Amino acid sequence: MAAFNFPNSPTSGDTHTENGVTFEYNGTVWKRQAAAGAQGSTGAQGDPGSTGNQGNQGATGNQGNQGATGNQGNQGATGNQGNQGATGNQGDPGSGGLQGAQGNQGAPGTGAQGDPGAQGNQGAPGNQGNQGTPGSQGNQGATGNQGNQGATGNQGNQGASGSGVAAGSDTQVQFNSSGSFAGSSNLTFDGTDLTCGGAVISNSDLKLKTNVKPILNALEKVMNLRGVEFDFIENGKHSIGFIAQEVEEIVPDLVTNSDPKGVAYQNFVALLVEAIKEQNDVINKLKERLENLENNR
Repeated sequence: MAAFNFPNSPTSGDTHTENGVTFEYNGTVWKRQAAAGAQGSTGAQGDPGSTGNQGNQGATGNQGNQGATGNQGNQGATGNQGNQGATGNQGDPGSGGLQGAQGNQGAPGTGAQGDPGAQGNQGAPGNQGNQGTPGSQGNQGATGNQGNQGATGNQGNQGASGSGVAAGSDTQVQFNSSGSFAGSSNLTFDGTDLTCGGAVISNSDLKLKTNVKPILNALEKVMNLRGVEFDFIENGKHSIGFIAQEVEEIVPDLVTNSDPKGVAYQNFVALLVEAIKEQNDVINKLKERLENLENNR
């Protein structure tokens, strides 16, 4: 018998055909099937046999691939926005409490910066403090003994008579020019006004001064001064300036104690310079604050 190549690990009922010969495995050995004879005539159909037992359910097949995702449905219409509630009345501002210690600076907020508030009115200047009481006057020293009267000196010779003629024009101020009278066209006096064609120089050398210190509260002093216009009683001439008694209450160093009182107008320059510097410091601080507000928008 020729050798056949049967499959490995067959199960009962398996068939194998090779070289025109068919074999069937009966669970033990492969047996050759007899050749089929000629098919006989079809016999009468027998009665249907009883229904066999239902076979075991076949194993569940692998799950099919997931179907493609369907198109997303249209978004529903947005509902109407509700009406905004009425804004409540602003409460009255509470009374200002004591200022607490300054806390650490918080992280910059992201909200929009509000409009700068209007600058508040400048507060009224405080009242000037009362002048301190003057110190007690020291006791007057004892009067010394009067010395003996000296002998009467000889009478001097009478001087030469003057020419009696004034130098210069009627209003020119005379001065000694190398031993002779002379009139100055740059310095005139008409009985009321003294006119100087050059500069009026005041001694201001450091070597002439002591106890030098800056002028304090210059701006406050300037704010308390009152400039006025007026007419002189003597000649009715109109002018502008200060009232000496008012200046004396604020800056007594600028007023003379003569009768009538006088005001050293040229010394106001130092007071005004310091007042402008103080005002400039205030302006610079306001500018810096405004720039910080603009940068934090």
